[in-house]
Amino acid sequence: MLQKDNMEISGNTFMALNYSSYISKIAKLEEQLAGLAASMPGFIYTLKDDANNNLNVSYVSNGIKELFGLTPLETIENTSLFWSRFHQNDLERILALFHKSKISLMPFKDEARICYPDENTSWIEIRSMPQLNEDGTTEWHGLIMDITERVQAKEAILHTQSALQQAQHIAHIGSICEIDKTKFAATFSAFIETVHPDDREKVINNYNDSITNNKSYQIEHRLLFSDGRVKYIQERGEPYFDAIGRPIRFIGTSLDVTERKRFEGLVSLQNHALDHIGEAVYLVDEQARICHINKAACTMLGYSQEELLAIKIYELDPNYYPEHWQNHWKELMQKGTITLETLHKSKSGALIPVEVNANAIQHEGQIFNFALVRNISERKLIEEKMYHQASYDFLTGLPNRRLLLDRLKEEIITARRSQSNVSLLFIDLDHFKEVNDTLGHHQGDLLLSQAAQRIQLCIRESDVLGRMGGDEFLVILTGASELAHLGRVAQNIIDAMTTPFSLDNNISYISASIGVASYPSDVGKSGWH
Repeated sequence: MLQKDNMEISGNTFMALNYSSYISKIAKLEEQLAGLAASMPGFIYTLKDDANNNLNVSYVSNGIKELFGLTPLETIENTSLFWSRFHQNDLERILALFHKSKISLMPFKDEARICYPDENTSWIEIRSMPQLNEDGTTEWHGLIMDITERVQAKEAILHTQSALQQAQHIAHIGSICEIDKTKFAATFSAFIETVHPDDREKVINNYNDSITNNKSYQIEHRLLFSDGRVKYIQERGEPYFDAIGRPIRFIGTSLDVTERKRFEGLVSLQNHALDHIGEAVYLVDEQARICHINKAACTMLGYSQEELLAIKIYELDPNYYPEHWQNHWKELMQKGTITLETLHKSKSGALIPVEVNANAIQHEGQIFNFALVRNISERKLIEEKMYHQASYDFLTGLPNRRLLLDRLKEEIITARRSQSNVSLLFIDLDHFKEVNDTLGHHQGDLLLSQAAQRIQLCIRESDVLGRMGGDEFLVILTGASELAHLGRVAQNIIDAMTTPFSLDNNISYISASIGVASYPSDVGKSGWH
């Protein structure tokens, strides 16, 4: 009996020792769990639903103090404090996720905002694993972490990306390729397929040179799209290599320069057209500086383009000295367009008659004189020839009747203003008709030419001799009023006419009759008109 009792006591003692050991292990595990929870970035929680489907906190680690500002005890005793921390726009979604996972028993993860009494806000990440209990209730074990810095960093990245995309859109950088990303493989060969066939060799050589010499690259080339459109891009970048020197990537930018290329092409076409219009083109500013000229201007004046751009317009035009230029500019601003004739001095010093069509144009707030300048040397020669034919006798080269009368009017106006005299000698060749009829018109023309030469020798250089027509000549003598002087001149002419004329192999004789009139003494007398 005693032995049996001793055995029971020993058995109870063993069981007590085993239970004590079990309690110690549990306590140690709880201590380890608490330490693990304290070291995690957030807190561990357990939620359990009740018969009314309310979610109550049954366990929470001390980390809730720092994140939610609540103690574990007050959170467990009043779960509504826990849920009150969630942003009202997020709470309904989070509760719905818990109830959905109750049905599916699938873990979930989501992000939400929590609000503090001081109206500050933080972001949290919720991770939860549902577990169905034997009594039909559900528990969720999980982790809530503070992800505010991560969210802020993400928002900063998104903001930077948005700003970059906006800048790229404004500057046409980066997003210019219009390549379907679902069909485009991010490989160099795929990229080359998008390059215009005529530019591929240039692009490949440029990239290879960049890799070979480990240097940055810059290139402009075309992209050809499937619908036939062509765009120009400007690429800048540099290669990057791994630790053993193998190229691994290119990093750079692409700029859409299609509009710039189109504008450059238009400017090139305009310059080409201006260089082939055959007329000199000048673009001159208000200070008379030459801002642009075409090839025709250089050809006409013999200057290089650089030489012309270094001088002012009035240095080419002796009629437009600096003071005159300002008057010309004011007139151009008032009228908008002016056409005039002037002279331009070539590099050799020759004066070239030109016709200038000046036009006031405005560009980017600045006014310029856009001038078309035509060399009118040939036209002037033709005009002079026509004037000479209309004003001079073709046989003797003397002023004809029209020019003589114009000169006479001018001399009378001058004499009236200066109160001086103008005298006239009317010369008629006697017996000319007989010579002309007997020997022929050719001999008559020779006689008239020789007669004109002889009369010219009898008068002063300041006097004017002209042929009125037929065998009649007129001499205008300025500042000569004395009859004695007029008589001597007339007698010299008569004597010159009586000298025989040698007409080829013929000798002819004529004489001259001369009438004399003076202004103003003979005004009003018969025969003065």
